[in-house]
Amino acid sequence: MSKEETKALKKLSPVGKIFDFPERWSPMLVKELRQGLRSISFAGLFITLQAILCFIIFIILSDFSGSGVGSTSAVSGVIFGIYAVAVCALQPLRGFNAISAEINGDTIDLVLITRLSAWKFVFGKWVSLMSQSLMFAISLLPYLILRYFLGGMLLFEELLLFVLIFISGSVATAIAVGASAIRAAVLRYLTSTVLVGTLIVFTFMSISQVFEDNNNIYYFLSRNGGLEGFLYFTLICLVTGANVCWMFLDFGASMIAPLSENRATLRRLIYLAVLTIGGISLALLPSNVSPMGYTMPNPASPMIQIVLFIMLVPFFITTFCEHAYLSPRIAMQMKNSSFLGKFKAILYPGWGSGSLFLIIACVIHMIYTFSFRDHRSSSIIDFNEEFALTISICLGTLTFPALIVSLFARNSVNRLSIYLISLIGSFLILLVCLFVGSIVDEDIAIIFIWCPPANFYIWAQESVIDWHDNEEALMLLNLILTGAYWAIILMRSAPVWSHIRQQEKVAKEEKSRLEIIENDGIPTTETTPAE
Repeated sequence: MSKEETKALKKLSPVGKIFDFPERWSPMLVKELRQGLRSISFAGLFITLQAILCFIIFIILSDFSGSGVGSTSAVSGVIFGIYAVAVCALQPLRGFNAISAEINGDTIDLVLITRLSAWKFVFGKWVSLMSQSLMFAISLLPYLILRYFLGGMLLFEELLLFVLIFISGSVATAIAVGASAIRAAVLRYLTSTVLVGTLIVFTFMSISQVFEDNNNIYYFLSRNGGLEGFLYFTLICLVTGANVCWMFLDFGASMIAPLSENRATLRRLIYLAVLTIGGISLALLPSNVSPMGYTMPNPASPMIQIVLFIMLVPFFITTFCEHAYLSPRIAMQMKNSSFLGKFKAILYPGWGSGSLFLIIACVIHMIYTFSFRDHRSSSIIDFNEEFALTISICLGTLTFPALIVSLFARNSVNRLSIYLISLIGSFLILLVCLFVGSIVDEDIAIIFIWCPPANFYIWAQESVIDWHDNEEALMLLNLILTGAYWAIILMRSAPVWSHIRQQEKVAKEEKSRLEIIENDGIPTTETTPAE
């Protein structure tokens, strides 16, 4: 059929609309879907996985006798294993160069000069990959129906696992697409590989847990909440996955967005809303009463705090690695807003104001940690010491690379790369402690107490001071070190605040000039013309 006949068919018959995507869709999404669905990588991957799946299922069914539970579990394991490989591993591989290919090919500027924003550009690439992942998921439905007829199917567990794998694939793809905006190829692949690899390990651990006799996670859910427990767990995974996806995609968009586009304020407001919702959830959790009559904290309390801390990690890194330039246009918008103008000191884009916001976020996290109490204790400080110490060391681990960046690369345009290198270096110090402690002397690790990751080793080992029995003292020491690090960071951010005040002055003069123009050249009593 020629192109003219195809166009005529579209105009004359409603059926012709299926030959193309709707016009109301994003141009980037339509473009990526057209290229992705026609590419050899997608078609070859789809056909290959279907052929492998059919072959393995045929082999398993040929040995299937009666209604053996082992055979039915093997069928489900193969189905979900191939599904996880396709969605969590192979699809993110296609997103590793999603943005960097446009940057290296000098085609991204042609896209950004149109009405297409940086967010729509990144989001369209992610939705295109997830649409293809959804096709993989739909193609598994016939195999799941076959699994149902074989008998012995764990309905809720396998449905929950099906959703969790798709959520993990969505997060892994978002990580790959967002990290593809990093210009340094080594850091881009290292960051993507580590984060995506962690998700893949978690996914396959979940698959193995479902088909074991003692599947702890699903046994805990079914015992404590039944169907309601599964629904709540799925909802938490959906909310957490959506937030992490948005963070990484927004990071990719901020890396390619022009300096006049403010993406930091919305990111901080959303994270502040997440912290607020988390605090309300912790306050509304009912306490458990032990058989001895003690009021014990709800087991969901540490889980909520761990989820909040997982969300803090990408937010912390992206916020501190923002550029220091403030556009006068953004300053004028913040000043004109009655609500945002009151909190502009922590909502301005840039790592200077972002440092103040991160300090507030860290304080809120420690307050939530102190709320995880052991009510059997009669002391004033009756929180769970081990949990609080772990959170304090993790907060220090995030702050220490920020200190390195502030001291040695404050004006660098590649702050993210230096931060990640410093973070990896801090964990190398932990490996040095492990190596030296196993060969020379365990107490030598005390000289690295200024490095927060090394405190995990110091806490676990017996030294001159038995830190294992003095968690409160070690936690207090970590908080003091973290506070000192933040004090140095704030002092190093003084030039950034001078730049912010200068840009606010420029914005004020520009606003005065515009008001004079609107009044036909007659200055008002409230404004004076700019010189």
